[in-house]
Amino acid sequence: MPVLVLSGGLDPIIPPAFIDEVRAQFPNTTVITVPAGGHVLYRYNDCLRSITLAFAANPTAPLDTTCTAALPAPFAPDH
Repeated sequence: MPVLVLSGGLDPIIPPAFIDEVRAQFPNTTVITVPAGGHVLYRYNDCLRSITLAFAANPTAPLDTTCTAALPAPFAPDH
């Protein structure tokens, strides 16, 4: 089963260290890490929301993650 993980480097609830545990349980995992991001990243950012919606529409298709290169550091919500 394909799994998408949006990981925030500053997430205190699900820290990036847990990613290895997710990959152990779900080998078909795609991880997108936002180094200066927190928790619930997709809800507040158009770039990450579009990646999440594309994954939901077709979980086996390659994801265009180029917009993540333009995320500000530290990551801030769009609103």
